[in-house]
Amino acid sequence: METPVFQLAGNAFMARYGAGEAKCIRESPAEAMTTRLQYFSTVLFGGELFFGIELGDRIVALACCLDNLEPDALTLSYLSVDPEYKNRKLATRLVTAIRDFVKDNGLVALDVSGYSAWGQLYLQHLLRRECVNIELRECGKVVHSAQPSECGVLTV
Repeated sequence: METPVFQLAGNAFMARYGAGEAKCIRESPAEAMTTRLQYFSTVLFGGELFFGIELGDRIVALACCLDNLEPDALTLSYLSVDPEYKNRKLATRLVTAIRDFVKDNGLVALDVSGYSAWGQLYLQHLLRRECVNIELRECGKVVHSAQPSECGVLTV
């Protein structure tokens, strides 16, 4: 059975996975994700929404979105998968959950705050593939619209 994607607001995420909690990924050898979780445990700006996948006692995939930067969009600021769990479609599951949240909550777009070198290689095409039925923005610029063109085809 597939582990469900969890969705938690920033304060609820910190209450559950904050500093000192056994379920935090700090025990994982994935240094980049560990560093990011330590950052999240000390700084919340407000409006954070976390999507994640937990296997056993550790978070193996995590995305952080902000819902307060644009009135019609959710902003994806971070997405990471533990290196030990790569190539298992976990990022796809996170993006699908985020896309569904955008649609289900009356938002029209997902805005990506920027890409790291890894994101440029792996995440950009995934977002463009999975978010065809919502507007996708990169740093505020529309890269494709969910509105059909005159030919009835999505504009990309």
